[in-house]
Amino acid sequence: MAALTFLTSCEKKNQNNSVVADTKHNVATSRVVGYAIADTSKSTNIIFTITEIWKGENEGSAFGITNGTQIRYQSPDTEYRPDAAIAIFPKLDGNLESRSLTFVYKGKMCGMSVQEFKTKIGL
Repeated sequence: MAALTFLTSCEKKNQNNSVVADTKHNVATSRVVGYAIADTSKSTNIIFTITEIWKGENEGSAFGITNGTQIRYQSPDTEYRPDAAIAIFPKLDGNLESRSLTFVYKGKMCGMSVQEFKTKIGL
């Protein structure tokens, strides 16, 4: 069974509206959304730890997606690594790889604070 992994970042200003719209759609159709901080001390092997469940707390906990859940990610870049991510789980099947990640760099997403971005995507 193939795993769904969709990665999003706002590297260019003209991509911001598209990323916000895509993320908003993904959030609206997802079952669980969480905010995860990154441990980047392991070179390109990043471990994200969920610190907040923004949507679907009860559904997520039934499948083991709670605060403290770790998500492993192999970054292709050793210099420009995210410090956090929004983890979006479109379906719940117990597979943590069935998710998308929208990255946070230096506390910002698409030039906005995390709180501003969270509001823009409807949470």
